[in-house]
Amino acid sequence: SRGKLVFVSELFQNDLPWLVNSGRLNLRRLHLVHPKLPRELCEQLGIGMLSNSICEKLENGFLPRIVNVSDSGLEQTQSNIRSKHFLGTVKQLIDEQKYIQKIDDMRNFSVVRVTDLRTQFVLSKKDTGEVVDVTGEKMGSFCFIDGNRILVANLPIGITVELVVAASLCDYFRIDRKSVAGLSGMLA
Repeated sequence: SRGKLVFVSELFQNDLPWLVNSGRLNLRRLHLVHPKLPRELCEQLGIGMLSNSICEKLENGFLPRIVNVSDSGLEQTQSNIRSKHFLGTVKQLIDEQKYIQKIDDMRNFSVVRVTDLRTQFVLSKKDTGEVVDVTGEKMGSFCFIDGNRILVANLPIGITVELVVAASLCDYFRIDRKSVAGLSGMLA
């Protein structure tokens, strides 16, 4: 592990280990506290969570190419997302009030197959408001929510539409990823 002294305002707690370990982030542009530093101490020092400062967005200038093929799996997933039971479950899992208000938006979500996705990660620095691109690998997302469209790229064997959509919904609504399996099952 490489150590470096930086201002506390530039540090983040790693509450997104799946993302940090994925290779999608350029860890030279991002400073994480040592994993053994207690959360309580980090909070006392004003060290925020990475999830509160990082945002994934479509790469600048990238326009996803829609695949116009009838896909019963996508249609079923879209129908299940709009169901009263699924909406109610998602609402119960959300911790932050501002995201509960977005639940009604899910009734208008459409699930769209695209050839590929290119996304980038931007970090908002809390002290300066500066936005920094911390993207490592731009390819790698299988699903991305863009407005009212859930974009699903071609998936490798063994990865289902329901799984990637559930993971994207968890990220979008800031639901703990422990809920991905249950939500994926509800979408199947």
